[in-house]
This record gives sequence, structure tokens and C-alpha cells, in this order.
Amino acid sequence: MSRKRSLYNFLIGGLLLALLVGCGSGSDESPEVNFTRLDCPAVASHTSYTEPYFDVLTDPHAYRERYLATDLNAQDEAPEVNFETHRVVVLHAGVKSSSGHSIDVINIEDRGEKLQVNYREGEPQTCGADGALTYPYCFIAIEASDTPVEFSGEVVNSCD
Repeated sequence: MSRKRSLYNFLIGGLLLALLVGCGSGSDESPEVNFTRLDCPAVASHTSYTEPYFDVLTDPHAYRERYLATDLNAQDEAPEVNFETHRVVVLHAGVKSSSGHSIDVINIEDRGEKLQVNYREGEPQTCGADGALTYPYCFIAIEASDTPVEFSGEVVNSCD
């Protein structure tokens, strides 16, 4: 009986090992791309941009202009970026009717022919917020390349 049991355990163990190895080899996950948060998440109370927009900037002049126009009350210069090695991704949520809103990058996936920037917009769904107009935005730096960038977002409750 112990010989049958040993053979049975050996066969079951082999089947389990084959299943584990087989299941792990076909991953659909895309590799993640490194990025640096330059000013994110951030909220402006006075801006030149009231509509949502998403953009990729590849030169220092456009970056500085966009950064300074995003928060007209800011006293700081735009964070340093070396455009020979990096480009800047901008996410702007547009005008929001209260505080408690945010926009932030979760991750960036390399999909081969494109990069997908996955972001999260927070909004105060179940808690109180000030009634002041706000303009959430996010600037990040990624490695320079010609790979197109697409954006995919989700809205979550910022009160949680």
C-alpha cells in the first residue's frame, strides 16, 4: 500500500508542478516604465487651463510655459528636467467645483507600440469639501523616446 501511495503522490506532485509551470509562463502583464513625479498630485487655485488635457512635452520651452501657466499663483520655477534624456507627461483634470479633487499617475505600462499612462482621479464622493474652484494637475518625467503615449484613467473616492 505504501508503494501505491508513493506512486500516487509522485503523479499528483508532477501534475501540480506541470500546472504551476504552465500557468506562470503566459503572463499578460506589460512591463512597467519608470517615472519621476515632478509636481504631483498638485492643485492650483488659479490657472490658465480650465479644460482637462493630457500632453507629452519634449522641449524645455514648452514645458516651462505649460508649468508656469498651470498654477499662476506659484512662486517656484519649474522642476529641472534634462530633455536630452527625458520628456514630460502632463495630466490636468480641468476645473473642479470643490477641494478634495486630485489626479495622480498609478503606473506606466510599456505595451510595445505605445506607453499607457494609468492614472487615478480622486473626487470627494462621500465627504465634505470646500466649495472653492480647484484645478488638479500632475507633471511627471519619463525616459525620452518616440513611443506614443496613451492615457487610461479611473475615478475613485478621495474620502477613503
